[in-house]
Amino acid sequence: METERLLHQKWMWDLTGVPCIHACAAIMSIKARPENYIHEYFTRDYFLRAYEYEINPMGGLDFWPKTNDELIQPPLLKRPPGRPKKQRHKSSLERKDPHKAKRKYGMIRCGKCKQFGHNKRSCKEKENEQELT
Repeated sequence: METERLLHQKWMWDLTGVPCIHACAAIMSIKARPENYIHEYFTRDYFLRAYEYEINPMGGLDFWPKTNDELIQPPLLKRPPGRPKKQRHKSSLERKDPHKAKRKYGMIRCGKCKQFGHNKRSCKEKENEQELT
């Protein structure tokens, strides 16, 4: 596992060109400067060379060159393979379907006092018993 982690860090150095903390410590132990081991891409000179040319902004659509080419259209949508996704949650502003049957729930009845309108968890009978004792 440790070898895998070290290989990953070395791979990141190869990928980014910037030495990791462990590599910097090793470089400093041989009394060298870590800046000498950084990829040329990250130097100030390279940055300035990349932006030395002036880039002028283009005007609006009126300044774009006219072509006789066909307009590019977005690709046609195809039905994806597999089971369809679950239907989205509808907004409260969307109309309800008047032809769809609605589920009807009965009144809630308490399991302790057998009264309608609340359940066993929110029953006040327990509080009343404690007040009496």
